[in-house]
Amino acid sequence: MSTAGSTRVKPLAGFGVSLPLDGMGAQNGRGAVGAGYRGTMSQRALSSHPDGVLLRVWVVPRASRTEVSGFHGGRLKVRVMAPPESGRANEELEKTLARCLGAPVTLVAGATAREKVVLAKGIGIEEALAKLSG
Repeated sequence: MSTAGSTRVKPLAGFGVSLPLDGMGAQNGRGAVGAGYRGTMSQRALSSHPDGVLLRVWVVPRASRTEVSGFHGGRLKVRVMAPPESGRANEELEKTLARCLGAPVTLVAGATAREKVVLAKGIGIEEALAKLSG
């Protein structure tokens, strides 16, 4: 159990990265995901990490164009033209976010899911929000 104000983390196997459970998929005793989390959509999508910033991303493959569509449901919505086959959508996602943020981006969770977690290295939350918003 964690105390009030502390952040629990869940280690990701093979990545050397831990995800904060609060606001990033934490479940309360009733099974409600993220219940009780306070913050704007953009604040819930980004969280601080010792190496940079973690972003919760919702990916829409086979879109008509590749773009960062904004924040939706506590995640950053990114549309990619690539199909979700052979990791092509993941590669396009990483390239798109790296170009947008000006920082190296690595997929750390959700390789076969639409909801993914990526790590942008060497960038802070405020800088990432500014680049994503503008």
